[in-house]
Amino acid sequence: MIRPLLALSVALFAGFALADTELGLAAKAGDLAKVRQLTEAGADVNATNDDDLWERTPLMQAARLGRTEVVTFLLAKGADVTKPGDATGASPLKEAAYKGHIEIVRALLAAGAKPDFNADDQGRTPLLWALIGKETNTPAVVEALLKAGANSQAVFESLDGAKVTAAEFAHRAGPEVEAAFTRNAPH
Repeated sequence: MIRPLLALSVALFAGFALADTELGLAAKAGDLAKVRQLTEAGADVNATNDDDLWERTPLMQAARLGRTEVVTFLLAKGADVTKPGDATGASPLKEAAYKGHIEIVRALLAAGAKPDFNADDQGRTPLLWALIGKETNTPAVVEALLKAGANSQAVFESLDGAKVTAAEFAHRAGPEVEAAFTRNAPH
């Protein structure tokens, strides 16, 4: 009697783990139909994807790759905007900011993502990642993060102990980014 129940519970849990992995892969691919199907079947929208070296959540996968429709759907299903990946500690907002996905940055901020949440061990906030990323929408991302209250005084400390301020990164990123930073940073 116990063996059949144990086998059934293992099969059930294995199915959920597989669904979670499939959900992460579907989010990464931007396959909204598959994401919808898997969540309706009970896949956990906040599970990390074991097939991903960085153990990103489905929301992080979609945010990183600019899958706006998938991000919107996952947020509506209760995806946690503050859940960091287990391996890197990165947040969905960091992923979107670094890649310059402005619509996703705005959606995450509107859903409650904190612009300075989860700075890594070197002090890199989503704002610093946006300044480092140098993607095409960086001025808009910098503006959105600063308007949401990102710390314009953030400092990155490299492994060798060198410190670089957000203002220095903005300057290095070019005149458009520096102008967006200067215009929106509190004085």
